Amino acid sequence: MTGGHAAVARLARSGRGVLERLLELEIIDRSLVVGAQAFSALIPLLIVLSSLGARGGESFANGVIDRFGLSGAGADAVHRTFDAPADDTTITLLGGLVVVYSTLAFTRALQRTFERAWDLPRRGMKGTGWGLLWIGVIAAYWAVVPVAGDDLPSPLGTAAALAASFLLWLVTPYVLLARRVPWRALVPQAALSAIGMTILGIGAAIYAPRAIGSSASEFGVIGVAFALLSLLWAAGFVLVTAAAIGSYITVPTWRPVSPGSVTPPSSSTSPAPGS
Repeated sequence: MTGGHAAVARLARSGRGVLERLLELEIIDRSLVVGAQAFSALIPLLIVLSSLGARGGESFANGVIDRFGLSGAGADAVHRTFDAPADDTTITLLGGLVVVYSTLAFTRALQRTFERAWDLPRRGMKGTGWGLLWIGVIAAYWAVVPVAGDDLPSPLGTAAALAASFLLWLVTPYVLLARRVPWRALVPQAALSAIGMTILGIGAAIYAPRAIGSSASEFGVIGVAFALLSLLWAAGFVLVTAAAIGSYITVPTWRPVSPGSVTPPSSSTSPAPGS
């Protein structure tokens, strides 16, 4: 019984530690910021990438419709919201710069979340180069991974999608933190992010068709925005939670030796999680 009580006590300390970390990160506010920035930045970027021939030339609107199996008012509203006019398919230099600038605003929001989770100093504008590198990563992911996954049989495609998601969420904090945290330390965070996003994707496939359809019928195109924004808020919650738990699990086994870096400890006296 003594061993059982000790295990329960350790579990309670760990749970309290994770909760404290989530509260330190202001999980609700931070999730809303990440989700809102994703809506204003990532969706325009993905529309641009689709118009440039990514995903086999499939438009962003058709991708959303196919992903959630939309029809009727929901599909019509998505087309009206995200389809470019037939006589205006070019992308101006100014428009491309605006999209990149807005996407960098999202990378900075995500970067600040990871920096707070890992107790690192803010880089601010000095992290712009890493943000641009991440834009290249997400562009490659969007262009290649979904198309490749669709060509694989169902079980293999699911496994490949999960592995690709893991790699994306391993590379994302590694790049946005400017390699200040070793990639091995980011494995728990990446695994939690991939699992959480997969579960969210399954839930979205059930929730989104009805939500988008009913919102479109009631509010028109703005209803589609409401539904997608709620999904992005949920995605932000997953990423913030994964960062909090992943860093809580890993930080005690890594000891900063200089400002702004996280490196392996030189001794075995690292504190236990929750201590």
